[in-house]
Amino acid sequence: MKTLPQHVLWKPGGAAFTLIELLVVIAIIAILAGMLLPALSKAKAKAKGTACTSNFKQLQLGFDLYTGEFADKLPRNMNPPAPTYADANSWMGATEYGSANPSPVYPSPDYPITNGTLYRYAPGPQLYRCPAQAKEASTVFTHGTYSVCMNGKLGGASQGALSLASQIQNPANAFVFVDMKLASHCQLIINPADTFWGKYPGARHGNAGLFSFGDGHVSLEKWQGTFLLGQEKAASQPAAAHYGAAADTALMSAADVADLTKVKGWLP
Repeated sequence: MKTLPQHVLWKPGGAAFTLIELLVVIAIIAILAGMLLPALSKAKAKAKGTACTSNFKQLQLGFDLYTGEFADKLPRNMNPPAPTYADANSWMGATEYGSANPSPVYPSPDYPITNGTLYRYAPGPQLYRCPAQAKEASTVFTHGTYSVCMNGKLGGASQGALSLASQIQNPANAFVFVDMKLASHCQLIINPADTFWGKYPGARHGNAGLFSFGDGHVSLEKWQGTFLLGQEKAASQPAAAHYGAAADTALMSAADVADLTKVKGWLP
């Protein structure tokens, strides 16, 4: 019986693959995988961005339903105080789970969401957190309960805070909700004279921030600079910063300053 050389592999039908042919096939598969994996990664990221956008549309609808039922009054938008860090009269019913040290004791990780006044109008804990948010590596803080903040000028602690939805002069140009790097608390406080971020908006959707506006529309706004993207990439690091500081101004380019100026332009 004739035997095949060691570099030839048997295949059905009597034909044979040579080792070279097999290596060529493996190389082609590797090339195709190299071409497809980045595309699949982009598709996955886009799907998460679409899900986050859908969540924001439902949150904004819940906000509108709330103000409609409460005679135009804006939801309470204040950070619940110690020692319980809970406030059932605020749109977010407690400080984000794991954002205080020692961590407050809640019935469940979703308690800050389900205990809030907005939950009746936008039910579903998944609506309040971005599916693309990275898990925080800190051993002290375990953010991730929610990733959304409300504009601090809407029933919050920003300068000249409003109390009624009808006081928003240009709803199409006034942001209501913003997706954050780490929420920490329920409001994003921005004042017209600010030169750095008090807390960092997210940049996980292709270096873009997600906002909802008073007229009901939702928009992914591309950041011109890369400062917020750098903060986003550091969100999963053990020493991730939760709040901005004056020292940030030295790290912000002209494009980064323009990003902050743009958002300040969306104050009602």
